Amino acid sequence: MKLGIIIFMGVFLFAEVPMRKIPLIKIPNVFASSHKMHLEMIFNQQAKINQHWYQEGDELFGLKIKKIELGKVVLVDSNSEQIILEF
Repeated sequence: MKLGIIIFMGVFLFAEVPMRKIPLIKIPNVFASSHKMHLEMIFNQQAKINQHWYQEGDELFGLKIKKIELGKVVLVDSNSEQIILEF
């Protein structure tokens, strides 16, 4: 048990509260990645990104290409968050 501070209706109360361990989870941060993605071209349902050709379902830097549309590519990460590459 550790001494904790509880604020209740603007009043500071001191009480012994049990300490809990919070588990660490790894969350990928694609925005802090050293990999820069540059959409160069879209042709025949394929996208040229960083001088390589990809199609829907392919993986790129741990992201899955969900959809290739006119002027943009939709990628999803492991948390189902979407990232959109556009010209």
